[in-house]
Amino acid sequence: MNQDGLKSLARLMQQTVVKQAVQECALRRLLALLPADQASETAAGLRTDVAQVMENFSGGIDELMVDSTITSELNGMLESLGHPPLG
Repeated sequence: MNQDGLKSLARLMQQTVVKQAVQECALRRLLALLPADQASETAAGLRTDVAQVMENFSGGIDELMVDSTITSELNGMLESLGHPPLG
């Protein structure tokens, strides 16, 4: 891959990271607006949505690792808002 190709790839990777960070901030704000039971229910629903997205991808996804990471992130968000973690 030439230098221009590497620079383009780096820019795309940066854009992806920024989008992910913005989405995480938005999710934190939305969860903060909900009562504890609704926040936990919403986080559990998101976890289910992630599982469905992973099913739509063909091989190459470490589903246990992704599930563990998503659960950890959601629990961190819930706990930082004073809500109980997912079961």
